[in-house]
Amino acid sequence: MSRRRFSGASTRRRKPKCRSTCNKNRPNPRRNKYHSSYDEIKEKLKDLLVRYPDHIQVEPVGCSQEGRTIFIAFVSRNAEEFPKNAVFIEAGSNGRDHLAVASALYIIEHLCKTVQTSKLLKIMDCFVIPCSNPDAYEATLKGRKPRLNLARCFPFKLGQYSLDDIGEAEFLRAAKTWKENQRFDASERSALVSAISAYQFATKLFVSLQEEGEMIAFPFGATSRPIGDADELARVARIGRSGAGSSFRWGSIYQLCGLTFGTVVDFLRTFSAHFKYSYIVHMNDRGSANRADERASRVLCCITKMAKEVYDAFNVEKQEVSPPKSDKFIRDANEYT
Repeated sequence: MSRRRFSGASTRRRKPKCRSTCNKNRPNPRRNKYHSSYDEIKEKLKDLLVRYPDHIQVEPVGCSQEGRTIFIAFVSRNAEEFPKNAVFIEAGSNGRDHLAVASALYIIEHLCKTVQTSKLLKIMDCFVIPCSNPDAYEATLKGRKPRLNLARCFPFKLGQYSLDDIGEAEFLRAAKTWKENQRFDASERSALVSAISAYQFATKLFVSLQEEGEMIAFPFGATSRPIGDADELARVARIGRSGAGSSFRWGSIYQLCGLTFGTVVDFLRTFSAHFKYSYIVHMNDRGSANRADERASRVLCCITKMAKEVYDAFNVEKQEVSPPKSDKFIRDANEYT
């Protein structure tokens, strides 16, 4: 076949590309290859409940604004016993965190399959909310803009920490981002806070699975000043990095992302003393869809290593879980706005 030669610029006019907004509503085909719809997520949880009835429980914790039920899975060697030590994982708060949701489902299924040999379940039970923001998740799967970004929707106490070295432009940018995402009546936030509240005295490690990079971040994002136990939080994050991979960075939210208001881990550290070890584990959604399980496996290894360090730290300090004086926690996050 002879090669076509071009002596100069073509005089043939090309048909302009359609820039209609209707294309934005089309599903992303690459994502749909390895991400489930929310209905498929529910069916997956039901299937695991049938296959592993002794090791998993699934309960509703609330509903989204569009009426979708939000579920939490409890995985243990004996799911009938109330946990004494547990890891709490939530995923999908951003709405665009499709890989994080897939990874949370992978973690649930993998723990059920390896319940007797799992290093994580040997020391701690596991609570997982695989998709905390189902309306936004469904919207972004279909190429639409989400109504709610739960990852930046939580109250914070302005003035609790020093902002002396924060420039006005940086402060206004962070405040604007928080204001755009704040939803005073967000039922998704109430459902997440209610679930966390129910198991706060058993939870020793809290992890929010999100995307936007490869990072292990701890409080705070609302100040540049390190908190009192920053060295200990950094130590555990550094151990977790050894399981996640050398490409992961670790540090405070401010160090990694700049001034950030409204994150769930800042909220937990501000309004409850029970969440010393609280982290956001950011995943990278770049690369082949066939490697989704591999990335999820690395995140599970990261969480397992962090859980081991947290478990050892509690044993060294000999901190026993005392019965709560009151069952009141942050039942409604709007109380603290």
